[in-house]
Amino acid sequence: MKRRAVYDAETADRFYLRASGNQTYRLDLTRNFQTLSFEWAYRVRNRRLWASSEPSRDDISKQARADLLSMGIRGADLDQLGDEPVIEVNIPFSEEATGWEMRIMPWEFFLSTAISEGKGRKRPLVIRHLQRAGHFQHRPIENTLLVISSPGVINDKYQFDHEKRLLETSLGIEEGSRSIEVLPTPTLKELENTILEHSPDIVHLTGVDSHEGADLLGLGRDKHRRDGFYLADEKGGPLMVDSMKLAGIINSGDIKPSLVTCNTFHSAPRTCALNVAEGAQLALGFQDEIDNALAEQFLSTFYRAWKISGYKTLSAFQLAFEEMKRHPGRMYGDGVVLWSEDSLLEQASLQSSETNVREVQHVKASLASEKQASFSYTKTGGTGGLREKIEVHPQPHSRLNYTLLHNNQNLFASFTLRKYTLSAIRDIDVEVTLQIGSDQFQYRRMFDMKGQVMDIADQIRVPLTWEFARTLKESVLTSLYINVSYAGETIYKDTLPIRLLPSDEWLDTKHDGMWLPSFVLPRDRRVREVIDKAQHYLMAINDDPDAGFDGYQSGDPDIVDREVQAIWSALLYDYTLSYIDPPPTYSESSQRLRTPEDVISGQLGTCIDLALLFAACLEYIGLYPVIFLLQDHAFPGYWRNFSYQSRFFELRNHVPTDSDGMNSTAPMQLADNDPWMIEEDGFDQLLQLLLEEELVPIETVCLTSNDSFSHAYEHAIMTLKHRDSFDAMLDIQTARKNGVTPLPLRGREE
Repeated sequence: MKRRAVYDAETADRFYLRASGNQTYRLDLTRNFQTLSFEWAYRVRNRRLWASSEPSRDDISKQARADLLSMGIRGADLDQLGDEPVIEVNIPFSEEATGWEMRIMPWEFFLSTAISEGKGRKRPLVIRHLQRAGHFQHRPIENTLLVISSPGVINDKYQFDHEKRLLETSLGIEEGSRSIEVLPTPTLKELENTILEHSPDIVHLTGVDSHEGADLLGLGRDKHRRDGFYLADEKGGPLMVDSMKLAGIINSGDIKPSLVTCNTFHSAPRTCALNVAEGAQLALGFQDEIDNALAEQFLSTFYRAWKISGYKTLSAFQLAFEEMKRHPGRMYGDGVVLWSEDSLLEQASLQSSETNVREVQHVKASLASEKQASFSYTKTGGTGGLREKIEVHPQPHSRLNYTLLHNNQNLFASFTLRKYTLSAIRDIDVEVTLQIGSDQFQYRRMFDMKGQVMDIADQIRVPLTWEFARTLKESVLTSLYINVSYAGETIYKDTLPIRLLPSDEWLDTKHDGMWLPSFVLPRDRRVREVIDKAQHYLMAINDDPDAGFDGYQSGDPDIVDREVQAIWSALLYDYTLSYIDPPPTYSESSQRLRTPEDVISGQLGTCIDLALLFAACLEYIGLYPVIFLLQDHAFPGYWRNFSYQSRFFELRNHVPTDSDGMNSTAPMQLADNDPWMIEEDGFDQLLQLLLEEELVPIETVCLTSNDSFSHAYEHAIMTLKHRDSFDAMLDIQTARKNGVTPLPLRGREE
């Protein structure tokens, strides 16, 4: 489908910001707004690259302010907008192929960041009004359709059964009085028949969007993949349904839904917008990715506030958003998006400001009263009734890599508690015990639960002693005991198997591979020994008896090269190193790694052992090493100047200008890992700096065949020119800045 620009005078005149009091602010679209919207969608979706860096966040804020000013907003208006609690973006709609750039723009993050930049103000709430022709029939809220879709192998990854009970609790539906119609994993035809038969007022979709589904199904990334939702095909397998077709089916009845909620990733730009375009009064979804427990908590709060307020959407959305902001550690950008067929701020302006304030205060007080009320429970000799009110869903990692604990990562992938009562449940007792032989490592804490959903995975920490870590030589299949109780009665109790890996075993997986920098050990005593020997080679190479390792102090890349060459010479001429296959492991996708002590004393190592040794030597003298991971291979590299590393990360944050990807279906190259791990989406920037000789790779396996330093460089360059073999590059210095420290292996440090 050809994408068209929207910049005719009539359309531009209908695109503006609205604030409270019905004040409007016109935006100038004469510049290339397609590029601008694509840039900001890319930045937000790749926020893991910059979110952990305060300077980078400041730069993003300044850029947002500059871009908003370039769109015709005056400085005085920008300051005035900074005092507004709510801003509505009014976006015209004529057809799906026109104006997509207005819909994919992450307005929630862009505006709140630009307006609050440097002012210390609270971020405003941002909502969206889709201006479409025609008005459709709606009715008071009576019935709800819950579509739970997990076809085929997707059902093995996720369970969504709890959402029915959360909806009933939040909407105040008493069990047995009025049920929610549940449609499990329907085909497209079954969904259409149900819509036509029931004409639901609320349609709640939960499942997997096209991009997450592609990852689960191993389909790989495709920038042309369209936004959509997975339903079932005729055989029950996964079938991706495009957002346009899905919106047409959901709105196929004579009476259109009052609300369509899409509890999936990447649902706001197309799926939600097109539902409103097809007739829905409101649509609620997410700009891209969001923490699952946080999304559930937001939606349950919204539904409850919506019901209490008599379905006053703006008040409910505002209170739900305030509740979500209480969990900043789980928020990756303001990605909750509300679309409406009518201007909610225009509706609010028809009432007095005092009335609007009273409505919000009433709903807020009602929510607070429910949460402050203590859960009433009387022991009955059984736990059946209690378990009906509280559910516990722990998901421990099947393999516990020691580096995860060392780097303060979670023992559990998730540990979710859900309650199906509006009143607060206080003093929920959570006990987690890791049993290894005769030793027990225990965590215990009491929790108060006010909201409907709580994920405590990031609060559970089980300590391991260094004595145990040092003595563990092989992986151990052990048990994890979990006990959750309330008022002395057990809600959940189970013993789950878990495999604990030894301290020298690294998991080479998409999730755990990023912790490889912890195995770069610059304080290993053998590293100091290598550098002492390299000192003599450096004096000879420089023809200077006073030459020493100065790192980047000279500012001269050629001097840095000579320091690296001296380390190479010491390893080549003073040690006899041989290549050996990796030692045996009994875990899938893992490898036992040798320390510098092991490599030097044993005079052998694998490709990754040699890479880690060389990287440790580089880090010891103050250089910035990297590790290149390829298919079944690895070798190190280094930045010839610290400014070159900075330049790379500037390029990394630069938005690509691939106009072919500038459409509402582009997945925007999501950043899967943390900023020190550069995967295939950063290959082009890496190759540019490799060819400009700012980043130097070294094939350290050449040490085992007595090859020269220059040959090791040429061999590595030729290998990296082939994109298909590249997996990732880990920047050790960036990892250190993000708290990824070397493993403190006893007896191996100087």
